[in-house]
Parts: sequence; C-alpha cells; structure tokens
Amino acid sequence: MNLKRNLERAAGELMAAGVPEPDLDAWYLLEYVTGVSRAAYFADPGRELTEAQQESFDACVKKRAGRIPLQHITGTQEFMGLSFRVNEHVLIPRQDTEILVEEALKMLKKRAVAADNRDGRTTEILDLCTGSGCILLSVLHYAGQNEHMNLRGTGSDLSGQALETARGNAERLGIRVLPMPFYKKDELFYEDITLTQEEFYQRLAEDADISTSQPSPADVMELWEELLEEYDEVIHIPMSSGLSSSCETAIMLSIEFDVRVHVVDNQLISVTQRQCVMDAF
Repeated sequence: MNLKRNLERAAGELMAAGVPEPDLDAWYLLEYVTGVSRAAYFADPGRELTEAQQESFDACVKKRAGRIPLQHITGTQEFMGLSFRVNEHVLIPRQDTEILVEEALKMLKKRAVAADNRDGRTTEILDLCTGSGCILLSVLHYAGQNEHMNLRGTGSDLSGQALETARGNAERLGIRVLPMPFYKKDELFYEDITLTQEEFYQRLAEDADISTSQPSPADVMELWEELLEEYDEVIHIPMSSGLSSSCETAIMLSIEFDVRVHVVDNQLISVTQRQCVMDAF
C-alpha cells in the first residue's frame, strides 16, 4: 500500500476509535515508520511501503487506536526544543510545563547577574520525581550556556527505570553522570548499573557490610578522555566538602589535560531539599 492510502486509512481508523487529532497522529506514525518528510510525501505520495514498513505501521496504528499514547509508540517527545526519550516508566512531558522551565531560567539569570558570579557558589537544583529528566535537563542545558552560572543538578526518582531513562536523556544532551561505586566486602557495584535501589535497600535490611566512596581517579580520567573525544572542553563538578578531598584530587588530575577540563568546587556534599530550592531560585 502506498503512502497516501496508508495515511488516509490510518486517519480514518483513528477517527473511528475516537483519537483526538487523528490526521496529525496518522502523519506522525507514518513519518516515524518510514522516515518520510512532508516534502518527500507530496513529491511522491504513491510510493509503496516495504513489507516491513507496512507491518510496523499497521501495528503502530493499532496501538494508537487502543489509546496508547503516541509518544510511547514513537519513544520520543519534544520539550523546550529538545528531544527526550519517553516510555511507559515516565510521564510524557507537557508543553505547558515549559513555562516552569522558562520561569526557572529567568530566576537563575537574575541570580547570576546580581551575584556576578563573584562568590563562586554553585546553585544546587533538586528535581524530585524527575521521570524523563526533561525539566532538570532543560534547565541545565540552557542555563549552562551562561558563563556566569555555576549549576549542579540532582534528579531523584523512586523508579530505577525512570532514572535510567533520565540518564540516557542526559547523555544525549551531553550531560554525563559518573555512577557512585559501592562495595560489599570486596565486591564492587555501581549505582543503578550493577546494583539497583531495591537490591541496595534489601542488602541494608540484611545488615550487609556496605561502603561507598567517590568514583576512583581512574574512572574520572577515563570519562574525561572519552568526553574529550567528542567535546572541546569538560566541566567536572565533584561532590565535595571539608571532609572530602574529591575536589582537590580532581583539580590535580585536571592538570594533565591542560585547560580542557575545568573543575568546579561546589563546597557541598549534601543539602536539604529546602536549601536546594532556596539556592536554585
């Protein structure tokens, strides 16, 4: 079946199923499966779909007619001009939520101008129930383009699957997370990679002997080297306080990278939720 007939048939099926904006959803599904642009469609609406494309398109239309959200079918949603991966483990970013991000950016800009970055303090942002991470990552992405802003963001969620989704979105935006190492006796685990939150709390309930530390210098330098293959510079923000030498260690390591690695001392290892919100705004 060709592009035009598929588009018309899908729109009719979605309308009959009571799907809002059936014409638009039918187009998005056709574009998702075939990769065809509007221009290419109008240039050759009679182009036939391959057998694999036809099967995939029919399956997608059936799912949408069953009221599965369009974004969960395509796996993506635009938010603040950025593309975020979404799935059944996270809520779909809404356009009206962009107002929250825009207001946060305005407040952060006013704060940066007022302080003129003279105190060198890092603004901590805490995003509870972060889901796909769209709010936090959008703020970090756009505010990070202002040289007067020192930001550090933390996204928290009870769902390990949601955190994995947010971590993937962060990496696609050039924001990388170095996982915390945990040791059970002599066995090494990495937070939310080889040790889930559920397993961590289960082991604590069993009175397991668990310890943690900052990521090793080798892991830090390996990440820097990997990032510098793709980017010109890296900004590294270690968790630090008077009880930790993590920042001093990172500064020492960064010397080997000339001026391509910049280490920011946020002078904090943990903060309350109230203080995070006050500092952010």
